[in-house]
Amino acid sequence: DRLDVKPACLISGSAIGIYGTHPGRTVDEYTPLHEDGSFAQHLCARWEDATDPARAAGVRMINLRMGMVLDWAGGSLGQMLFAFEYGLGGPFGNGKQEMSWITRDDLIRLISHCIATPKLSGPVNAVTPAPVANRDFARALGRAFHRPTILAIPTLLLKALGGLGREIFLADQHVRPAAALATGFTFDAPDIETAFTAMFPKRPSQRPSHRAILLHRTRTS
Repeated sequence: DRLDVKPACLISGSAIGIYGTHPGRTVDEYTPLHEDGSFAQHLCARWEDATDPARAAGVRMINLRMGMVLDWAGGSLGQMLFAFEYGLGGPFGNGKQEMSWITRDDLIRLISHCIATPKLSGPVNAVTPAPVANRDFARALGRAFHRPTILAIPTLLLKALGGLGREIFLADQHVRPAAALATGFTFDAPDIETAFTAMFPKRPSQRPSHRAILLHRTRTS
């Protein structure tokens, strides 16, 4: 309210945790939200509520609901690479839970698309149209490194981490990017095989190793 010239668009980073978990069900931006008591849903809902004043002030507000962001140099994927590079990777639990994800590069492109598309406002799901079962995600990552993926992390161990551990590793979320698709956005990496092929070339000399990741973090920290 104190600004003489308000921003034309404000983008707030939220997450698909706001939908809770709906095994076997697809959700999108138009799915009614239902409280399920999870920490992630409560946090995301409160975070989005905090953007209401900007919306009330006439600013085009976008709540970018991000899925798992894939980037070899960091985030969840970067943390996994050590295990997979040495053949110690595998699914979480039974691996049946659906993962909704997006590559870092597609996320950046989607943010630019949101800014450049005036008719976009409100929630926008930052996920690809092709969620993947956790076990298929693990197999695809193993193939990228030519390593086996038979060492599943037991469900009981993940549940021992508490409610947040279950939400992070065992959440089943099939989220569709309806708003992005309806406004003509296209994904450079629409499926997990395409994403990993781009990130991890077949030639080992071109493929980032865990050591390269550690070096990258050291230089950028």
